[in-house]
Amino acid sequence: MDYLDLLKLTLAVQEETPLEATIADLVRALRRKRGFGLFFVQCQKVQGEEIIVAVQEQLPQKRVRVFELNRQSATLYQEMLNAYHTETFDLAFVVGVDQAVLGYEDTRRLAGWTSEEIYTTSWKGVPHLLGHLNRQREAFAENLPVKMVFLVPSFVIDYFVQRAMDFFDWRSGFFKVPESEESMQQSAKEMMGKDFEEYENFSHEDRLARILEIKTLVKEGNLGSEDQASLLREQGRLFHADQDLFKALDCYDQALTHKPDYHEAWNNRGNALRDLGRYEEAIVSYDQALTHKPDEHKAWTNRGLALYYLGRYEEAIVSYDQALTHKPDK
Repeated sequence: MDYLDLLKLTLAVQEETPLEATIADLVRALRRKRGFGLFFVQCQKVQGEEIIVAVQEQLPQKRVRVFELNRQSATLYQEMLNAYHTETFDLAFVVGVDQAVLGYEDTRRLAGWTSEEIYTTSWKGVPHLLGHLNRQREAFAENLPVKMVFLVPSFVIDYFVQRAMDFFDWRSGFFKVPESEESMQQSAKEMMGKDFEEYENFSHEDRLARILEIKTLVKEGNLGSEDQASLLREQGRLFHADQDLFKALDCYDQALTHKPDYHEAWNNRGNALRDLGRYEEAIVSYDQALTHKPDEHKAWTNRGLALYYLGRYEEAIVSYDQALTHKPDK
């Protein structure tokens, strides 16, 4: 190895990771800011934990306090003010905003609101926490001379932009931890191919959290059509397990737009239509699945079930026989 190669290797080793670069930018901004400051960092939970540790190490003179919100959180100002009067701090990290938003959506859905009402930008669509932040914006600045750093995933930034714009507009800085293409692809693969029973055993909140993770990957992952199709199918199966069949159908249709010969998505689409009582349409989807994979025993079995519900028993038996031909132990 000559000198030039050694120099290139040394520089490559010394190059900052995307997370380290974001931390460095955040630390510089925190050092420069005087008085109240509002910062947002778009990152995943694990990255947020690393950011808190790194900032404490690089700014040891700053007194740090972490405020962790949960699914019941609707306020923040009074909690911070009480804590500040008890033990003064200079820097407040706020985590768990995503949990507060999930709790809001769950409450509204259980109350019978439609998805359109939940996601609208009208007053009905403002989670309590974000409405609170909007109303208390001046109080934060006047009574808490600290730097507030919100560590949030991508979808929460969208919430702030659409539903807490007054508060978000006061930001002193916005930082985003970019993820490498390799890590995005790895995250995508880890979310694919789960058993449907596993999704059924998730809590509603966990299914919603996974759906939002997939949305972020589809939106920002720079993935190929096949990976996008696989993720959209998984998103559909999560909605299906949550009994949101129309959203499940929409996801399956999007998956098939990316991959028209995706026999698993055709089969899932048929299952959603069957559960909606639309048996004739379900059979069409099962037939599509079997066009692309004639030995798919699940599609044969599901086709037989749809025919059974229609009272077409002899045809149902033919489908069951085909399923047993391809999978005798079933």
